[in-house]
Order: sequence, then C-alpha cells, then structure tokens
Amino acid sequence: MNKLKLLQLKYVELSGTYEDFPELIWLCWHGCPLQTMPSGLLMNSLLSIDMSHGHMEKFEAPTVLSSLKILWLKGCDKLVCIDSLYRLPKLEMLILWNCSSLTHLCKSIGDLENLDYLNLEGCTKLWKCVNQPETTTLPIKSLFSLPKSLRLLTCWSS
Repeated sequence: MNKLKLLQLKYVELSGTYEDFPELIWLCWHGCPLQTMPSGLLMNSLLSIDMSHGHMEKFEAPTVLSSLKILWLKGCDKLVCIDSLYRLPKLEMLILWNCSSLTHLCKSIGDLENLDYLNLEGCTKLWKCVNQPETTTLPIKSLFSLPKSLRLLTCWSS
C-alpha cells in the first residue's frame, strides 16, 4: 500500500490506528463514522479530503496541512463546528452544503488567501446565528468575515 495515493471508502468503519496510512493525495470517505478527524489521517501530502455524509461533529486540523486545496464536508448533518482553518493555508474550495447543524465557522476563514469557492447552502443554523436580531445593549459582532480571494459564495438557505 505504500504507492497508494487515492483512497475512496463508502460507509466503512475502520478499526485500529491510522499511523501507518500511506501518504495519500486524495482521501474520500463518504459516511465516515468518526466524530472528529484523527491526526494520523491528516497527512501533509493531502490535496483533497471528501468526508461527505459523515458523522463528524467537529472538524479541526490538528496540524498544518500545507498542500490541502479542497475540503468537502457536504451533508455532514451532525457537524457543529469548523475550527483552525488557518492550518489550511492553501485551501481553495470549502464545501459545507447541507451541514444543517453547523453553528460555528472559525473566524480565520477570512484570512485564507486562496479560498476561491465557499458553499454554505443549507447551513440553516449558521445563518440563524448570523441573523440574530440586534439588541439595544450589545452590538452584533460578525461571526466571521469572508476572504478577499473568494470568487463564488453559495449560501442559499430556506
């Protein structure tokens, strides 16, 4: 498995550690049962991660992933929080479509100089947090700002 660069799994549960995983450039694990990303799965060689329709509750890269350009978390309806996006400095595409429980998107998203496409469509709880009515005593602070590099933002929400 040392030469394996692309790995696609669908609704598979793996046991053991991820320390001996090969240096992948593309990891696709639809329906991943993990609640958080284990550090052994996130290697610096990764260009793309697709964890769509998984059970992840929080995404946080435990280390800098200087090669990662694409992060798909589409349909992760248990995902509540995305943290430490500054650890993904080359990220170009972030797909959070239908992450209906998402309420926290790291403020460092505004500092991602290469982020070109952001899909927040169907992130209904995130938009409810953003659109809270203003109170007379406390001004609303924005939850996050968007990067200047952004060319396409999809955020339709019903």
